[in-house]
Formats: sequence, structure tokens, C-alpha cells
Amino acid sequence: RKHARKVTSEYHRITERLHHTTSSDERAKCAAELQAIGGVDAYQQASQFNTALHSTSRWVARRLRAHGVLAAGKPPPHVLEIGAINTQLLDTPGLHVRALDLNSQDARIEQRDFLTLPLGGALEASGASRPYDALVC
Repeated sequence: RKHARKVTSEYHRITERLHHTTSSDERAKCAAELQAIGGVDAYQQASQFNTALHSTSRWVARRLRAHGVLAAGKPPPHVLEIGAINTQLLDTPGLHVRALDLNSQDARIEQRDFLTLPLGGALEASGASRPYDALVC
């Protein structure tokens, strides 16, 4: 558990530096550091381990209930999950979830960049767009 937390923390620290630098030497140094910790695959495996210990889907469902988005007698809310590291939210009863990740580790998680989604929300069977009720990232 300590190792997984260390990998995720280090990954975030390095990518933050990478996004803020304009130096090609610093970018190369960051890339080498990311490679040394195992890159995005190691980060995602560590994140999956961390979230397996703490159910983020239960937290999300509680927050949706507290805000009246998830309630008995209401239609299931449409939720967009960005950066889906596991399928916990997809498996949560009473939610319609579209899960996205840049480097999907599961066939049920759409490998896609959130920023390339068309505006307007989810598409209904009729072709009309429907806004998401909640965004989780």
C-alpha cells in the first residue's frame, strides 16, 4: 500500500513539473523519471490498488444522494466519469455511467480524451443530446 501511494504521488509530482516546464532538458529529465517509476501503467496499477482499498463509488453515490441527484422515484442519473481507473462506478446500481480514461485498463472503460467529446452531453437513442447529471473525475 505504501509503495502504491508513493508511485501515485511521485507520478503526480513529475507530471506537474512536466506540464510547467519549457526546457527540453527538464522535459527529458521528467520523462526519464516517469520511465523509472514504470510510467503510466505503473501509475494506473497503483491507483487501482489504492481504490480497491477505499471504495470511491460508495463515496460518489453518497454525494449524489446528498444532493438529490440519486433518489428513489427519480430516473437513474447520467454520470460521466473522467479518468476511470476501475469499474466500481460502472457497477454501481442506479447509475448510468460513461467511463473514460486516456489509457483504459478495462474494455468497459472507453479509451478517449475527455476534451474531444462533443458539447451537449450524452446522446439519447433519438440522437438528441442529454446533459450529464454529474461529472466525476
